[in-house]
Amino acid sequence: MLNLIKSDLFKIKKGKSFYVCSIIVIVLDLLSIIGGIAINANTDGIGITYDVLFLYISSLMSINMFVIETIFVSRFFGKEFDEGTIKILVSKGNSRASIYLSKLITSIGVSFFFEILNIIMCLGVGSIFFEFDKGMTFGTSIEPVDLLLMILCRAIIIACMVSFTIMYASSIRKAGSTIAASLATLILGSLPFLIADELYSYLRFKFDALPKPYFAINDLWLYNSVNTFLTVDITNKMWLLLLLQFAVYGVGLTVLGICKFNKKDIN
Repeated sequence: MLNLIKSDLFKIKKGKSFYVCSIIVIVLDLLSIIGGIAINANTDGIGITYDVLFLYISSLMSINMFVIETIFVSRFFGKEFDEGTIKILVSKGNSRASIYLSKLITSIGVSFFFEILNIIMCLGVGSIFFEFDKGMTFGTSIEPVDLLLMILCRAIIIACMVSFTIMYASSIRKAGSTIAASLATLILGSLPFLIADELYSYLRFKFDALPKPYFAINDLWLYNSVNTFLTVDITNKMWLLLLLQFAVYGVGLTVLGICKFNKKDIN
């Protein structure tokens, strides 16, 4: 499988998608920095004041990084089917599980690179223009360990997101269709959870006997819970939610994806 990962990294290096997505991340962060400078210049300290942490946390609250990573992963794996690369790899005796896992590991690694690039731009380049105010962003002191925990939670969520997208790509097997389906799920997937959350709240109002759910149903959807972990106070309940999501979206969907990938013929 190591040779498969090396081959994937070589193809990514030779392709254009990786560089285009990297440039988009840099441009979006630069626009955020320019916007922060303009806001600071116009507010005179009243209202929103940008600092380095505010810039970084704002980037995490945006859906932009998820969209970029989803498009890259969908195109990367889907294109392998479009060009017949997967069929060639199978014909050479590579196991389907190894092929699937190599795409998953490579995609997670590249997505982590985009996240690191975002950190460098916000915390590194941003520090040239803004101060590092530990008490600004959350109204309480934020220490390096708090920031590292946020980044750890983000990394787990990104790994789950990639697992979800890889499963889609292995099922749809067309780059364009996978991108469209993944983005539609990203944007509209929260609706069933939101409806279920509201419906259960209504039923609890009507029938007092119904227990209060341990987690908000809406937070069970991977993308809805992203902002939940942007806090300096990550509770045991939140860690349990993250572990549950990793078990379902990370491990569960990977196993499901491999099973489907093994059973379905490759054209």
